[in-house]
Amino acid sequence: MTESEMENEIEATETFRLEKKRTIPAPVEEVFQAWTDPEMFTRWFRGPTKHVSSFTNDVRTGGAFEIFLNVGGQPVAIRGEYLEVRPPHRLVFSWNSKITGHANTRVTLDFQARGANTELSLVHEFFQEEALRDRNHGGWNEVLDQLVGMFGG
Repeated sequence: MTESEMENEIEATETFRLEKKRTIPAPVEEVFQAWTDPEMFTRWFRGPTKHVSSFTNDVRTGGAFEIFLNVGGQPVAIRGEYLEVRPPHRLVFSWNSKITGHANTRVTLDFQARGANTELSLVHEFFQEEALRDRNHGGWNEVLDQLVGMFGG
């Protein structure tokens, strides 16, 4: 599904979004790579009860990705398509999983250099229910804190 098709499909209903920011003690190129390199991604995309068991991706506009998480001993699949890839400053992708109610949502990542650091801005939008959005707040906080920690922050 293209970005405009996703927006047209979702415009008919009220949607919910969440926003996160983190300052990461690393250059934008390295932080961008942490999101796109499967080996790096599996090191930080985790929390106390979850970890990545596999991550495959085709990092190009229109390319797909698939993440398999182990969450409390249960497998969870996350699938999506890269909608915009502008290394190392912007990455936009669809995000569909049980965690989002199996609805197509969209994640936008903006990477801005701040001296030797990177300011990461994450917007996850098009949740169909407020409760689904709220459930994702904690998960994003966990993994973003792990990302900061991977770079020594």
